[in-house]
Amino acid sequence: GTDYVAYLAGLDAMAHTHRGELWPYLQRFDAMLARVADSLDARGTPAELWLVSDHGNAGGFVEGAREHYLKTVSMDGAIRRAGLTVGDTGRLDRTDQVAVVTMALATMINVYFADLGRRRAFAKSALAEPGVDLVTWLEVTDGDRYVAIVNTGGEARLRWSGSTYSYERIRGNPLAIPDSLTSAPGARRWIPDPLLRAATVWGPYPDAPFRLVQSAMKQVENAPDLIVNLRDGYSHRGNLGRFAQMVRTHGSLGARASLGVIATSARPVHSPVRSDEV
Repeated sequence: GTDYVAYLAGLDAMAHTHRGELWPYLQRFDAMLARVADSLDARGTPAELWLVSDHGNAGGFVEGAREHYLKTVSMDGAIRRAGLTVGDTGRLDRTDQVAVVTMALATMINVYFADLGRRRAFAKSALAEPGVDLVTWLEVTDGDRYVAIVNTGGEARLRWSGSTYSYERIRGNPLAIPDSLTSAPGARRWIPDPLLRAATVWGPYPDAPFRLVQSAMKQVENAPDLIVNLRDGYSHRGNLGRFAQMVRTHGSLGARASLGVIATSARPVHSPVRSDEV
């Protein structure tokens, strides 16, 4: 048969920037889908309908309650406290320079460093901001490679080998992974991907080990040196903030910003589903 694909840009805009308009829009959208399906059935050409979103969208309120705009977070203070300066010429010439590059008002902030050795000091400074939840970066040393995961209550190191992971808790448990699947410092336990996926997908940071490793594998040309994850209810105060206020947004590891929707009119859908399994 013939496949047709439609991208509904209006839904994205409503969720991001229009207070109180998303749920009425969804009701109209649902009614429209019903009319299309009924019309095709009446013509004797029934269709299998699929609905897919590529991410979640986190607001600072309970869905269905009164909506308000997100609070914004700037990294300017954290940069100064860490003894760093912002370089915005497209080139970092001095060891104290960083660049903050974020395309939209998202719940994650990409930071680039002239001196990678200064990331830890910046992470500590960034975590003093009320809207910052986690800071992550890829650490590569002689004979070792791991993703450092830091929050105000602890630090962990995530290593990987093929499709197995070792989540070493240095202090606390930043990703809130079940104790039985974690490693003590210096005593690595390797957990297969399916087991760790099942244990984390409905937690506060869904499928975070897999997602962090995908990020660490540098699958884009200019991967960030460090990523700041914001709490629900916050977004990055970038240049776009001069022109738009956000009601919901995404980008962080948090559940509400991450979990999307996949639905079909024709068959049961396995849950959860990663994007490459759709």
